[in-house]
Amino acid sequence: MSEHYSFGFDSGHLPARADKIARKYGARLVNFTFPGCSCGHGCHDECPENRRHWFRVIRYDSFDLGMVDVVMEKVAAAREAYKLCEFK
Repeated sequence: MSEHYSFGFDSGHLPARADKIARKYGARLVNFTFPGCSCGHGCHDECPENRRHWFRVIRYDSFDLGMVDVVMEKVAAAREAYKLCEFK
């Protein structure tokens, strides 16, 4: 049985560049949109207020806090350098 370990929960979606960075260190990006409308404009399936992202690691033996720190630092640096933002 595989177990998932998640980190880096935040609002919005990140582009494929963030997933590419995470994969170099054994993690994967998850972009998820909760159903329903939270913004009050009547959107149902793709409300921007309901977008979240996080990173996950499937195997316990590949999960360590050093990797988490590296992934978060690299994604933050790319976000600043390349202006990574939510998908529109």
